[in-house]
Amino acid sequence: MDELQAFDLSVIGYSHIKKSKICQDSAVSFYDKDMAVAIVCDGHGGNKYFRSHRGSQFAATITLDSIKAFMSYENQILEELRADPDKVLGQLKKNIISNWNNAVNKDADENPFSEEELIALSGADRLIFEHKFELESAYGTTIIAFVLSKNFCFGLQIGDGKCCAICENGEIIQPIPWDHKCVLNVTTSICNTDAYANFRHYYSESLPLAVFVGTDGIDDSFAGIENLYDFYKKITLSFNSSDFEAAVAELQEFLPQLSEKGSGDDVSVAGILNIKGINITEDLFISKKSVLLSEEISEATVDSAMIDAAVSEELDEIEDKLNE
Repeated sequence: MDELQAFDLSVIGYSHIKKSKICQDSAVSFYDKDMAVAIVCDGHGGNKYFRSHRGSQFAATITLDSIKAFMSYENQILEELRADPDKVLGQLKKNIISNWNNAVNKDADENPFSEEELIALSGADRLIFEHKFELESAYGTTIIAFVLSKNFCFGLQIGDGKCCAICENGEIIQPIPWDHKCVLNVTTSICNTDAYANFRHYYSESLPLAVFVGTDGIDDSFAGIENLYDFYKKITLSFNSSDFEAAVAELQEFLPQLSEKGSGDDVSVAGILNIKGINITEDLFISKKSVLLSEEISEATVDSAMIDAAVSEELDEIEDKLNE
């Protein structure tokens, strides 16, 4: 599948720059002739999660490594995956959770929590860490991953953020089921003891034209889900009409503006493009109403933060710039 391409971008949030905080997001992507992978991870904010930037880095690399190992057996597992995707993808989730827990506990053992890291904690949280309990929570992070191969595609997610797919008919959907426990600033996490129960997935043999996974800094920058879909539609059109590297560079330049005028949070996006040899125009999206897979997803987007008019105008300019 030489037509597949993938990219990943991660930019520190405007509010983090003002507060001299580090970027807590991580993003990674991969593609070759057999598959493409896009992954974003969002380390939690708050004093308790003082190593979440490292947790998100571990999560991104471990998820990619686990997926590569999983996909190396694609031909052997294909029939079982078709018959019972819940079981097969469930094992992949367990591997990711186990490997991440091992990695962060090793990091905590080799680099014990310092007084500087613990000083801002409440008495209870500090006591827990001092007695080496729940060390994983200091590294807490979300994960969204999507994989596209010649035979099938699947997505994995724990926590917030959104995965958006552009279908062959122009529909834009969120294929991975939403988690009702992710509301406002509350999110599920790989650091939780019930991480496996909260790890959602999607499997299909219908291959999309494009897939984008973004941390909540992206979707919180838009007034509603249709605005987010419009953003990804414009990105797809830009990649279709421009050189791949140039399109990535333009998006990289735009993301800091999106954070400044939108959520203020770190913003990370990774994408898979399956559009080589396909002429995608605005006509593909005309009269194609973007839909969600469930009413619950729609309800969960009501609290999205507003983006000001300047950003809306700049979204329209992305494609124009790339076409100059």
